[in-house]
Amino acid sequence: MDEAQIMNEISISEYGHKDPDAAGSVLFKVAVKETVTHHYLAKLNGEGKRFKTAKQVRADFEEYYTDGWHKQDCSDFDNERISKVEKVVYSPCSLALQYLTPPQEWLDKEHPKHERTRYLNQSTMFDEQPAGRVSVFNKDAIRRRYVRCTNYIHGKTSQICPHCLRRIKEGWSIIHPLKKEESE
Repeated sequence: MDEAQIMNEISISEYGHKDPDAAGSVLFKVAVKETVTHHYLAKLNGEGKRFKTAKQVRADFEEYYTDGWHKQDCSDFDNERISKVEKVVYSPCSLALQYLTPPQEWLDKEHPKHERTRYLNQSTMFDEQPAGRVSVFNKDAIRRRYVRCTNYIHGKTSQICPHCLRRIKEGWSIIHPLKKEESE
């Protein structure tokens, strides 16, 4: 199985309570080329340089533009034009917005991979609890650090992105948030 290529143009909104875009969604990436003109003045420093042709000026500028040539503060925006339009087909990672937690031993400060957990979400997520009334502040509640995948990948079908695939190979697992108790 070849690894899916992560799309860096957009990511899934974690906090907007919206579902990821559907598999096979399309966006258009437009490259715009802008033309800006900078102005330089030649200071000849009494060296007796005299330019007779534009070709001599260009040659001198290309060779000595840092010495004897001074950039003016102004620049002119000339124009812009679309240089490329690219159609990009993308899909969410199969584990999009799922809660992934590292192996429990990684949280031990003596473990060599403990540093990797330092950058996980600072809060903790509760796993699903057994049926019945369980307080969120119960000492027996399971609390785990987590990350959520927000990656889109190139392609028409959802696949597991390389980041999630690597995590699963390293022993990460999916956890489920604490179910809200139904009002009686």
